[in-house]
Amino acid sequence: MAPLTAAIIAMLIQQSLMTMSTTAIPNLWKYIGPDFGLGDGMIAVYSLMVYGIGFFASSAAGSTIIKIGPLRASQVCLIGTAWGMLIFSFGAIWLIVPVALMLGIGMGPSTPASSQILARFSTPRRAPLVFSIKQTGVPVGGALAGFVLVPIAEYVSWQAALLLCGVAAWAAAIWMQRFRDRFDDERDHNRRISVSDVGTSFRAATATPALRKLAFAGMAYSGLQVGFMYYFITYSVSEMGLTEIAAGQIYGISMGLAIAGRIFWGWLAGGVFSSRALLVFLSFSMFAATAALGLATPEWGAMGLSAAAFAFGATGVSWNGVHLAEVARHAPAGQVAVVMGGVISCCFLGLIALPALLGFVFVTLDLFGIGFIVIALPSLLCGFLFMWPDRQPSP
Repeated sequence: MAPLTAAIIAMLIQQSLMTMSTTAIPNLWKYIGPDFGLGDGMIAVYSLMVYGIGFFASSAAGSTIIKIGPLRASQVCLIGTAWGMLIFSFGAIWLIVPVALMLGIGMGPSTPASSQILARFSTPRRAPLVFSIKQTGVPVGGALAGFVLVPIAEYVSWQAALLLCGVAAWAAAIWMQRFRDRFDDERDHNRRISVSDVGTSFRAATATPALRKLAFAGMAYSGLQVGFMYYFITYSVSEMGLTEIAAGQIYGISMGLAIAGRIFWGWLAGGVFSSRALLVFLSFSMFAATAALGLATPEWGAMGLSAAAFAFGATGVSWNGVHLAEVARHAPAGQVAVVMGGVISCCFLGLIALPALLGFVFVTLDLFGIGFIVIALPSLLCGFLFMWPDRQPSP
């Protein structure tokens, strides 16, 4: 198998299982919460724990990936995630704290590690499509959560659904061992891992005006995307009156559209339009889709809500490959993992702040729809930022 093909397949599997596992608890909360007498607002607490830990894990990921190799780092991420799912399947609520720790540590290095591998084997022209194909793992994981985990929770138990996540992640980590020698042959055993890596990653990710815009966009887009992925099913059931199965099906289809969207946008960015122009379009489009979602009422019915969700899936869950390829293009040679670690840390800031803000608006103010519009405002700002030329640094 060609190295690039193997890299895409392995990293696609890694991304899919990571996403399915990290979104499993929020998507199954309508089953988990009642078992422990907890309301929907606890989703925000869970989000804060997972992404708060993931922020620090991604910030320090660069040197770790260089030292042990990006493939080994990917395996560690999967194993940590597997343990988290298996532990929580025992069904004790206090276990959610160590589970959040394991999931956060697993999430942090996953994208920088996969980006290091893909950047090595893809050309700049092919990079947007390559990264987009790999990033289809996010909607693939989301679709699996909607189409597989929700029915298992409905007809068997939510514990069985989490157990399936854990077994799948563990099996994938073992399967990926076959690529270790090829993908980790450039690892540096003498690389030192230090707390200062956090600052190094941030400085690398904000070294130029272009990277600063991309770091902010990662924060805005990621927070909006996860706000949708964590709260859409809850929103559809609590506010729109849909059943859990119907909401899961709409969510799953929107993730399926995101798969096609990511490949399509990656193809366009690879030769038809510039990545920058597409980021402008996607910024405005995902805001419009979110605004429609926030303005929805029960009178819209399942069809109206579906239209807004599908539009969001095609834009707000489809930007990642174009964005990451642009980050890799602006990163210095050999420093993709370090720069990507800093950018992903900024993404985690969005993952922490925006879903938590949505949860606050929903639980405290009972304005769920307005909350969706509020967390989409940073993405609207990104559209204007990318329209503005980058200021060249002084010589």
